[in-house]
Amino acid sequence: MATAPVSAAPEPLQTSSESVSTPPEMVGRIRLDYLDGLRGIAAFYVTLSHAYTMAAFGDDKVSIPLSAVFLRAARWLTYGHYAVGVFIVLSGFCLMLPVANSQNRMLKDGLRGFAKRRAKRILPPYYIALAFAIGIVLVQSVRHPGSGIEETSAGNIISHLLLVQNLSSNFSSLLDGPLWSVAWEWQIYFLFALVLLPLWRRSGIIWTIILAFVLGYLPWLLLPTQSNFSWTSPWYIGLFAFGMGAAVVMCDRNGRYSRISSALVQNVALISMEGGFLLVAALTPQWLESDFYWLIDVFVGAFTALFILACGNKSNRSWLYKAAVQGLESRVLMTLGAFSYSLYLIHFPILQRISDILRQHHFSHYFQFGFLLFVGMPVCLALAYLFYLAFEHPFLSGHPTKTRQTQIAAVVSPAP
Repeated sequence: MATAPVSAAPEPLQTSSESVSTPPEMVGRIRLDYLDGLRGIAAFYVTLSHAYTMAAFGDDKVSIPLSAVFLRAARWLTYGHYAVGVFIVLSGFCLMLPVANSQNRMLKDGLRGFAKRRAKRILPPYYIALAFAIGIVLVQSVRHPGSGIEETSAGNIISHLLLVQNLSSNFSSLLDGPLWSVAWEWQIYFLFALVLLPLWRRSGIIWTIILAFVLGYLPWLLLPTQSNFSWTSPWYIGLFAFGMGAAVVMCDRNGRYSRISSALVQNVALISMEGGFLLVAALTPQWLESDFYWLIDVFVGAFTALFILACGNKSNRSWLYKAAVQGLESRVLMTLGAFSYSLYLIHFPILQRISDILRQHHFSHYFQFGFLLFVGMPVCLALAYLFYLAFEHPFLSGHPTKTRQTQIAAVVSPAP
């Protein structure tokens, strides 16, 4: 079961309309608008992945099974988990950028101010989406007595209210599956402020990344399988640190990371990593499944961090990256990125309810997928945009709409 982005816009950051001091290799303004496009694509892919997996792997035995040829052709829709890595790196980058670009290397207004900004950005839409998901379950339980008992249990609801449902394999995916990543991101915020930032100030970004991965892998390595938190991907702390590292390199004023800032180094590294990933996908596709998330996620995280740097690197004259930035900054993707958090929060229960109705009427899996794709997804997009206007936009930091200020959002997502 996959989940999607969690968005959390930090305090106003430098955008393409604002100047920022940069190293010689990255002279000019830092462009950040493309980040909205990137998270918009990731959010849309996660929604599409859920639509496919609900249709292809439903439990209705009456439906016509999908052919092996169709399953192979649609295999690329089953990797929604890897959008999580993209969101986590974006989160680390966006939250670290104002700190790395400041003179005192401190959080604006301290820990309390940071926590208040995060809470204002994340929690109101989260709790409204939670109420929405509970409402859907309750309505369904009225129509089908006996259903929804697990979802509406006191333990499950309380864990969701406290944002700790991701710590339990029983509660993690109940109600609205993607909400567990909101809880995980909320917890990462405090690790960022209390552990990772102090370590960065003391020992530098390399040791910070190393410690982050150590912290992330320890429970997975040391605890029994049934209690090692693998369902919440604890190693994402390391991917978050990758994002922090990208922000530190982008704001490097002393040339300490000049090699990483080099467009040539970035391009060669990206091409090499992409080639390796495609080779793995072609020769050993089983490596992309859940048993190897702990390994492949690292490469996805590193690739995303480098891609962010390459797109923001003014000295990168490659037509490929210019085209990528222009595409990511298109109006469609920028708009999609603006309400991607809302899409992430509410798409799953909507698709799930539609899928339940289709299965109850014994439609084939092909019809279910087509209906979810051409009807369910447009419904999700429309309702998510309305949800954004009503419950997310009012809590964003206010900027004049004519300035086209990018609302950078930390984005997270769960695994399929």
